[in-house]
Amino acid sequence: WRPGASAEGGLGAGAAFACGPPDEVHTVEDYDPVDAGHGPTVLVAPITYGTVEYGQIAVAPSDRSDASRSLVDLVGRELGGPLRMVVLVEETERLATEDGLTRVLRRAPFVMRVEQWLAEGDPVGLVLLDLDHFKQVNDAFGHAVGDRVLVASGELLARVARSVGGVAGRWGGEEFVLAMPRSTSATAE
Repeated sequence: WRPGASAEGGLGAGAAFACGPPDEVHTVEDYDPVDAGHGPTVLVAPITYGTVEYGQIAVAPSDRSDASRSLVDLVGRELGGPLRMVVLVEETERLATEDGLTRVLRRAPFVMRVEQWLAEGDPVGLVLLDLDHFKQVNDAFGHAVGDRVLVASGELLARVARSVGGVAGRWGGEEFVLAMPRSTSATAE
């Protein structure tokens, strides 16, 4: 981008900015303001939404005027909203598909994944695991320990699933499922 002249001939309110390919492109890696005297002048601004910083934008404009600084700051603030939306959408998708405690798939997304493999013609090996006497663990040691058992079980199943190209899910309570594509019951055993 290059600042352009407004109708009044200055860069005040109502200033116009011409967009187009830059005259020169500079790659900035690990920008160090101490070393700023060597190379193009770089303006850096945080990309924020509220009090959360999502990253930074670095621009090497042809000048380092107050108008350029203001524009870079504005772009940093304006990019924060869309990035916040991306974060919210990703978090919503994760909450909709992943069990909040064990971090494996919830039942419905698990079933959808298995149905997708079957629709593609892949045989799918399934394993259903039930943690025997889980109620006794909760009763004897408390729900915090029971939750840790569930989390550890989910982590173990997720590792196994990844190692065979499959998925792990929480079927309900202390029941877990493991699906392995291109697998048969013999392979699953």
